[in-house]
Amino acid sequence: MEFLMSLSFEETGSSTEIYFRFFDEQYKLMAKELSVALGFDKKCLLDPSVLTKTYKYDRTTWWNEISVEPVSSKNSIVCIHHATLRMIAKWIGMVVHLCSDLRLCSLPELQYLFAMAKKIKLSPVMSMLAHWKKMIADRSPINITTLVTRIATHVKVLDNAQVT
Repeated sequence: MEFLMSLSFEETGSSTEIYFRFFDEQYKLMAKELSVALGFDKKCLLDPSVLTKTYKYDRTTWWNEISVEPVSSKNSIVCIHHATLRMIAKWIGMVVHLCSDLRLCSLPELQYLFAMAKKIKLSPVMSMLAHWKKMIADRSPINITTLVTRIATHVKVLDNAQVT
């Protein structure tokens, strides 16, 4: 809980600094370092806007390519043709963005599906941070224990800790 309550991030030029606390101690990681701590490849892109600029990602075109349903704000995952993409969309909704309605496919989920389908290494760390901040504000259930444990392990806060 302390992690989420203290979580903040600051854009500084071309990088993002993430601040948080564990056991009353302040920590700072760069976005790339947090991405690696969460298990993403160090070569992953961090900014989803690169998809539009470099890889010609367009939400409507991509949705029409993978679904028969017209694009809207409430696109349903069950309308995705490809079974693997449909399963990955649900996984993103359960693990990365923890949504309460697994039937809907949000904009970030579509971006990450596009990146996966096109084999583009894109880390969802920035959208995860925004989602975590929103969880506290919305008083949503907090289900990111394993991810926070990975971060705590990365900053070595659990070394020699006596956790009961």
